[in-house]
Amino acid sequence: STDGVETLSPRKSFESWTETVRHTSEKWSRAEITSVIKMREHIIYAIKRKANEIRLLNAKLVLAYEELDTFSYTVSHDLRTPLSSIRGYSELLLDNSSLDDNARKILGRIRKCTDKMAELITDILNYSRIGQNNIQKQEVDMATTIEEVRSEVIESQNIEIDFTVGQTPNISGDQVMIKQVLSNLIGNAVKYSRKAKRSRVSIKGELSKKEVIYAISDNGIGIDISHYNKVFELFKRMENVEDIEGSGVGLAIVKKIMEKHKGRIWFESKLGEGTTFFIAFSNTQ
Repeated sequence: STDGVETLSPRKSFESWTETVRHTSEKWSRAEITSVIKMREHIIYAIKRKANEIRLLNAKLVLAYEELDTFSYTVSHDLRTPLSSIRGYSELLLDNSSLDDNARKILGRIRKCTDKMAELITDILNYSRIGQNNIQKQEVDMATTIEEVRSEVIESQNIEIDFTVGQTPNISGDQVMIKQVLSNLIGNAVKYSRKAKRSRVSIKGELSKKEVIYAISDNGIGIDISHYNKVFELFKRMENVEDIEGSGVGLAIVKKIMEKHKGRIWFESKLGEGTTFFIAFSNTQ
């Protein structure tokens, strides 16, 4: 007791309450009621304190995420100006007829490196924008979008390829983002199947009650499944693709877009035989 007032432990009070419900004891005493009220106040206080801590932590996480996106965008944007200057000067020097072959070779490498850096900057900008942009949902005409991407990819990579398209059920999503997903996946399928005797890429969709699932397959070099978790990480590239151009950002962009659409992405692959990437979108409005 404290100051002459009897108090009970929470467990003792609960046992007393149980007995009361079962009509096996007398009504609660004033001390028991006081104990339960104090216990209730302590629980409410603890819940409110934890809820406030969680709100503050979430606010810090959101701020850190926004700052990171802004930083990535600003740095990438500021890098474009000097890079454009380097490329421009190298182009001017290449126009000089007095240059020997060795000088031209060096300038050619400089131009190639600036192009690669420009591609990396573009990918970083795209990655940061995904976090900042809201989804503008609409019905996406997949047949038209796939054909646009197919034409653009094959033209840019200048390659002959057997490209087959199966069913193309429409999905609900952001038109620009969905096209970016397809561009990255189809572009990778074409790029990594170059070494095959006859490059083959296929894409087909399947409609179910809950999801629309698309499969993009190739007969390329394949992916080592032991590195499965690294494939979607930013700037991660597998050892067997180091001699193939790429920034290591494309699949990270795809994953981020799929997460923003509350969709799924996964893949199946065998080294030397090819890879199939699957993307799944909710079919419920």
